[in-house]
Amino acid sequence: MTIDHAELLTKAIEAVRRRNPKNIYFVACGGSLAYMYNQQYLIDRETAIPSFVLSSNEFIHREPKGLAEYNLHYDWGPDADAYDHRAGMALRFMFGILDAIQPKPLYKTALENIKGLQGIFARNKAKFAAAADSFGSSHKREPIVYTMASGPVYGEAYSFAICLLQEMQWVHSAAIHSGEYFHGPFEITDYDVPFLLMKTAGETRPLDERALAFAVKFSKKVTVLDAEGFDWTGIDAGLKSYLSAPIFGAVLRVYAERLAEHRGHPLSVRRYMWKMEY
Repeated sequence: MTIDHAELLTKAIEAVRRRNPKNIYFVACGGSLAYMYNQQYLIDRETAIPSFVLSSNEFIHREPKGLAEYNLHYDWGPDADAYDHRAGMALRFMFGILDAIQPKPLYKTALENIKGLQGIFARNKAKFAAAADSFGSSHKREPIVYTMASGPVYGEAYSFAICLLQEMQWVHSAAIHSGEYFHGPFEITDYDVPFLLMKTAGETRPLDERALAFAVKFSKKVTVLDAEGFDWTGIDAGLKSYLSAPIFGAVLRVYAERLAEHRGHPLSVRRYMWKMEY
């Protein structure tokens, strides 16, 4: 079945424009929930509309008064083009909404730049392939790996911790917000405690830099992924803050794949998921 993503987007965006929303809820679970943090960051930075991220299961149990009227579809799988994949569709929807309710040249630029996501992902996955393999080799016996990030990238730290490490590799992990690191988590920092820290190219970068400066004083196992080191060809400089999250997602998948290879534990292996009722 052929799905017209552009038509679905146009109808949903037009509906939002007519409604003139007073608040926005981002509802999802797992990796999809993690990706919503970037969309919330975008709305918070660009508008005065209050926005919230909620787990879909909790959302249902809260018995919300309103239900969704329009559906969006995205392609999935290794052969899916990023433009019609989750990353592309989410960004097309969000920048489409912004351009509909408060037109701005940057939003039109974003919608054009997003068309090149597939190439951007491919270039950065290739650029970090060697570093990812080194990470996989050096961390294959680690029983725990903490992830850390902030702002638009925090969701990627969360996703890597709960989906790629806990779910797919059975490695203990927890996502730590760089700004919250000093409000408790930094007490577990020691010479043999591994951290994977993601430095955003956005406004909260100072939080990441402060956390990193402390972590490297006491841990000998701090791995840093810096958005400023990405290949940003084809992306407007004003969009780095908003497009760093999906690039991190693509690159971190390579890190997970190499870790899985070195551990001899394919990413597809599960104990419980898809195998039993839960």
